[in-house]
Amino acid sequence: MNFKILSMVLLTCEDSRKEIEETNEWRRMLKEEEFSPTSEIILKALNNSLTELLCQKVSIEAYQRYSVRTQIIGVVREWSQGISSLVPLRTFQDGGKTLKFVNIVLEKYLDKDILDAATSPRTLLLLARTIHCLIPKLPNLGAYFEKVVNRLIALEPTEEGDHFLCSIVNENQYFKSSSSTNEKIYISQRIKLIETPLLETFISICSKSYTSNKHQVLVDAVRSLDKLAQIMTKFPLLFQIACSYMKEILEQLKFKDLVLHIIQCVIELVRSHCKISYKNILDLYPKSLQTYVILLQIEPEKHSINSRRYTLHELKKIFLKNSNDVMILLSHYPSWLRHVTEHLRQHELIQ
Repeated sequence: MNFKILSMVLLTCEDSRKEIEETNEWRRMLKEEEFSPTSEIILKALNNSLTELLCQKVSIEAYQRYSVRTQIIGVVREWSQGISSLVPLRTFQDGGKTLKFVNIVLEKYLDKDILDAATSPRTLLLLARTIHCLIPKLPNLGAYFEKVVNRLIALEPTEEGDHFLCSIVNENQYFKSSSSTNEKIYISQRIKLIETPLLETFISICSKSYTSNKHQVLVDAVRSLDKLAQIMTKFPLLFQIACSYMKEILEQLKFKDLVLHIIQCVIELVRSHCKISYKNILDLYPKSLQTYVILLQIEPEKHSINSRRYTLHELKKIFLKNSNDVMILLSHYPSWLRHVTEHLRQHELIQ
């Protein structure tokens, strides 16, 4: 069936159009001009549109449109009947038995060796989308879906694959992937899921002017990162990736006060989610830096002379090993920035 006809049918129903127009699956179909029968959302929208169209009265003048509708019904019927060579088999004439058959096949054949041998992202995408459509009817297929997704992550990235992986964490209505799979998806899609939201928030805030109550305005602005902050509380590595990227932004913008303030608001947002989850933000930092985070959480003026001297000495040692770690810590605790900078200058480590 012509893609343009199917797309026109979908767009005739306003409710269906609203349901699909913001999904990555629909954008992909528009770009490729290829209708995919493996998308649960698209199939549901098509059925709703067909139902609405078939309820309309058909006149003699509308015969051509009626003919198109009957052709579409024929296509949908063919999809629901399965492969023609399998139609005579009774197993494939019963939805419940077909699901059971799929479950048995996946359990028997979808093992590590088979997946390791799969090198085509497109084939894995087709399999993943097919399994995903069946999950609402057979939830235990989720385990097989995750196996396919993990293999897809391990392959060379493709635009289609990237869209699909992002949709799993952004738009999934039927299946919640495990923590480990979620973390792998965020790491593999760090540019789209971590860096881009952060950069867009920084650009949005820096492009505005503030006349009063700047802190509250910034706090409200970083609320757009609420979902990302919530995810960071679950996965320390994602928090550390985000912190490294914010440090890069800070360096590129020459340590502007506004950028430091934005970083403070982001860290405070993460800290608030940690409290809600009964966690400590300290656990999100690398174990090698957690002792220094505790020291930096105390304002410099509230340290004794010896403890402040010790803190500066330890930060100098870290700076000699990895200056990025010190920059990240100081971006989170800027009250120490002047003290550490002066200490490093005294030892001729910076100009």
